[in-house]
Amino acid sequence: SARVSAFIETPVTLNMTSSAKYIALWCGTISLIQLYITIRRIEYEYPRMKILLVSWYFPPCSTMGALRVGKFAKYLVGEGHDVRVVCAKDQPFAMDHPVEVPDEIIYRTIWRDINWLPASVQGVRAGIKSIFSRSSGSGNDDTKKAAPAPADGAPSNGMLRCILNVYRYLTNIPDGMIGWLLPALKAGREATNGWTPDIVFASAPFTTLIAGRIIAKRAKAPLVIEYRDRWMEDPYGQEDPKFRQWLDRKIEEWCARPAKGVVTVSDP
Repeated sequence: SARVSAFIETPVTLNMTSSAKYIALWCGTISLIQLYITIRRIEYEYPRMKILLVSWYFPPCSTMGALRVGKFAKYLVGEGHDVRVVCAKDQPFAMDHPVEVPDEIIYRTIWRDINWLPASVQGVRAGIKSIFSRSSGSGNDDTKKAAPAPADGAPSNGMLRCILNVYRYLTNIPDGMIGWLLPALKAGREATNGWTPDIVFASAPFTTLIAGRIIAKRAKAPLVIEYRDRWMEDPYGQEDPKFRQWLDRKIEEWCARPAKGVVTVSDP
């Protein structure tokens, strides 16, 4: 037992010969070379890309469209891709979602609400209607029953709706965000100044697809469009006049034809 305890307490030293040291060094060098080759192969097979995202919706806007594109940008940046975003600012929605990408890669632009006139007309009409309702409600029963007839030439509810629909058919082409098209094109030019994207990814609404198509053509980059909702195949579009259906179909074909990829909903 004394010999065993003495053996255990005696420190053990490893004496490597010079040839063994060279073999260990050689094996370590080979391992480093293999690791370098593996990294280069991964970079070749999965290259880091320059990606331009074009979307009217983007955080801090809290719509589902904004959350989708915002998360997409977050994970692309996390994978090491060089990402830039063109989007609108101060949309008329809740603006309380965190922005999860650096602000310096986001090009936010103004947008013009082309539907301010119909909204104002409807607001004025609702206010006048409310005033007359309160005044008629303060009278006796005979006054309530004898409501004044509209003056000749005054638009009725049906006539006003018809006028507003005609305005929408003639101006909301392809949708109500068309007032963002020119600012988006300007921001796209700024984002691609001295920086050529490998791909332009445009996410609906449909005005964004037009902007993405033009920006991709300027940058000579492949275009991928994301519908999210159907365009001409949507049942709501079938209610529009024939001329408007024809025009929207031509615009959709113009956007989709040069696209290298299309993201859309699947069959139910």
